[in-house]
Amino acid sequence: SSHLGALDPAGSSHGSDVGRRTEGIAVGLWMAAYDMGYRHFDSAEVYASETKHNEEQVGQFLRTVPRDSYTIATKYFPGRHGDTYDLASTLEAVEASLKRLGLECIDLYYIHRPPPTLEQAEEWMRSMREIVKMGKVKYVGLSEFSPEWTKALHTIHPVTAMQIEWSLVTRNLVEEILLDCCKELGIAIVAYSPLARNLLAASPTE
Repeated sequence: SSHLGALDPAGSSHGSDVGRRTEGIAVGLWMAAYDMGYRHFDSAEVYASETKHNEEQVGQFLRTVPRDSYTIATKYFPGRHGDTYDLASTLEAVEASLKRLGLECIDLYYIHRPPPTLEQAEEWMRSMREIVKMGKVKYVGLSEFSPEWTKALHTIHPVTAMQIEWSLVTRNLVEEILLDCCKELGIAIVAYSPLARNLLAASPTE
């Protein structure tokens, strides 16, 4: 399926008039992608500045299309919550993301990066198990986790997706380390920076 990362596509200019124009550009970009066939959109609570929040911008776009026509992913960033992984902190983050997105349920919710210890990761996954039961999140994902930790967390609650940098330039980590684990457990790999941070993209003049 087509997947579009939604990290600040309108640039970082702020101020009243410029901010409104760039928000319009952002919504227009996502709508153009939607018209091209993109149906999975990716955001995160940490994608924000002092004056705007990516989830809110994505939410503006999502309100213009049918809910059953797309999936949305967003992410928990522990540093925004005092590096805590308990149910109260995680639920607070999920509910804040839902409010910004204007949704009742998040399709795919990641933890943005591995915590310092496996015990903390396990606590977060137990929290997510309860939040899924509440109906606020459908599926749980990880980002840049090792096979060992992934297998441990998968025993607590199914891991649906692993987000990892994967391109023709950055192949070894996925293909030599993670791929077998994800195949074994039935975990989808979601590649970010598939064009190697534009290294593999044609320049605008070509």
